[in-house]
Amino acid sequence: MRFTVGAKVEARYGLVHCCTPRQYSGAGRYLKITTFAAVRCHLHSKRNSSDMAKLYQFTLFLAFALVIGFAASGQQVVRQPDGRVAGRWYSAGSQAGTYIVLVSDDESRTAGVEIASRLNRLGINALLADGIVVDSWATLPLDSCIGKLRQLVEAVKKQTAGTVGIVGASRAATVALVAATVDFRIKSVIALEPGEFFPPAGIIAKRLQELRVPTLVLYQPKDKERIARLLEWMPERLLVLSGTLGKPGVTTLLGNDTQSGEAWLAITLFVGRNVER
Repeated sequence: MRFTVGAKVEARYGLVHCCTPRQYSGAGRYLKITTFAAVRCHLHSKRNSSDMAKLYQFTLFLAFALVIGFAASGQQVVRQPDGRVAGRWYSAGSQAGTYIVLVSDDESRTAGVEIASRLNRLGINALLADGIVVDSWATLPLDSCIGKLRQLVEAVKKQTAGTVGIVGASRAATVALVAATVDFRIKSVIALEPGEFFPPAGIIAKRLQELRVPTLVLYQPKDKERIARLLEWMPERLLVLSGTLGKPGVTTLLGNDTQSGEAWLAITLFVGRNVER
C-alpha cells in the first residue's frame, strides 16, 4: 500500500511516525503508532472540540490503514502447481529455510498469522497456507491430504532453495508427520497435538514408525502418555517433546502468559537447531 498525500513514513526502533510536510516542519502535530497498536495522538491546536474529535477519528483511521499496509507489504500470494492459491508468503530470502504453516480457518486464522510472522522474525521464510485448503482436509482420506500437502511443498520449492519444514495442529499436524515419512523434501516438523485422526484405528502410529526427521511435538500435559504411544518408535535423538500447551490446538500460542512463552521458547530453540537462516 502506498500513500501519496505528501506523507513521510519513517520506521525506527519499532515505531512508525507519520507526518505531512507541514507537520514535519514544526507545526507540532504527530501520530505515533507503536508495534503493540497503541495509538496516541498529540495535537497542539486551537481548534474547537468538534473539529478535534473529527481529526482524532481521521488519525485513528490513518493509523489502522498504515498498520494494515505495513503488515501486508512484505507478503505475496504463492500459487500451487495447478494455479490455485497455496497461501501467503513471508519472505526472509531465497536461501533461507521455510516453514509451511497449516492452520485452518476453523481453528484460528489469527494464530496462523501470528505463527507465520514470528517464524519470519526468526529469519526464515513462512508460507501461511490458505485456510480453505487446510479446511478441505477435514473430509479427505489421509493419503489425499498428504497429496495436497506435497503440492504446497512443491510451491515452496519454487520460492527458495532452502529446506522445508511444516507447522500444524491436530489433524494437520498428523498429516505433516506422516507426509514427512514419504516426502524427503520435508526436513522437520513442528506438530501441535497430533493424534489418530484417520481410520482405521492405529494407522497413524504404524505409519509413524518410519518417521526420521527432527520433530517437535507440543501437547497438553494430560496427553503425555497418548503422545508417547503415538511416537514410541521414533529415535530419541530426533524427537523433542514439550508439554507446554495449556489449551487445545494453537490457542496457547496466542497468549502472553508463561505457557505461551515456554511454547514459543521450545519452537525458537528447535528452529534454531534445524533450519538454515
